[in-house]
This record gives sequence, structure tokens and C-alpha cells, in this order.
Amino acid sequence: MSHKNKIDKLRSNLENVLRRLPEELAEIALDYTLDAFKKEAWDGKPWPERKNDGQRSRLFKSGSSREKVRSKSRGLLVQSGDLRRSVRILKVGIDGFTIGTDRRYAKAHNEGDTISHPGGTPYKILTDKKGDTRLAWMRKVNAANASGFTKPHPIKIPQRQFIGKSEELLREMRQHYINRISAVFR
Repeated sequence: MSHKNKIDKLRSNLENVLRRLPEELAEIALDYTLDAFKKEAWDGKPWPERKNDGQRSRLFKSGSSREKVRSKSRGLLVQSGDLRRSVRILKVGIDGFTIGTDRRYAKAHNEGDTISHPGGTPYKILTDKKGDTRLAWMRKVNAANASGFTKPHPIKIPQRQFIGKSEELLREMRQHYINRISAVFR
């Protein structure tokens, strides 16, 4: 094979790799973003724990077979899985890619925020069987059975980043880029 043919083949292989690279890097970024939900961490930093994690619900006596444990059985940022499923590659081009979600509440969780709750949520104060109010707690109920309604109050949402810039992700993408380009010249 002549030098010209070798150079043409090399150029063709390099162009093919460069054409596919943005899509491959976007897939790596998407995988990293989705893994954040499993690891409950971003860029090696764990997310803040749930406010009441590990507290036992007082609905049943401790040790009973029906004891409820408010716990790590459900992952952080996972109630229905809707947020995680909504994360996708929005745009891929030669100049880069965009990963995003269309969920309105995603920004508050990703960046942290304080929201104003309007109040008006009906609740009922429950006590133990002896009526001891020191062990009282509140439970959401329908308005007809309510002891009262919550007042307007702020709710602080801690930052649990799952999308954005990450040194860990950049290293992973850089290594993939180097490996793909190097393979052309082998």
C-alpha cells in the first residue's frame, strides 16, 4: 500500500472516529448522570441524607411485625423514579452535547433551593394508646378528619446534584477520547 493510500485510510478512520465521538461522549455523560442516582453522589461527594432517615415511625410498637421503618429502602430523589427516567440526551453536535430533563422540580434538587409552601395541608395529631402527647406525631389526612391545617412555611431543599460539570466525568470522557484517537494510529 502506498503512503498516499495509508494517509487517506488514516484520515478516513480519524474522520469516522471524530464524527462518532460526540455521541459516544454524550452516552458516557448520560450514564454518569444516571449512576449519580444509584451512588447518591456527584463528583465523588455524597448527597446530604434525608432529613428523617433512620427514624422509626411510631405507628406500631417497636419490634412488631408491622413496624414501619422510614429508611434507605427508597433511594434519595426517588419517589416514583420519574426524575431519573426523564434525564436524557437533548442535543448532540460536532461542538458538544446537552444532557437535561423537562421536570420543573429538577433544578431545585440539582442546585438546592428554598421554596415557599403555601400551607393548608390537613393533618391530624396522633398519640399513643394512652393518649400521651409527648409521643404525638402528625399524619396527613383528608380535610374532614383534620385536627388542623399547616401554615405557610419555607421548605429547604438541599443540593443533590445529578447533572452538570464534574471533574470525575471530564477525566472519564478525556480518557475515552484519548483511547479512541490513539486506536486510529495503532
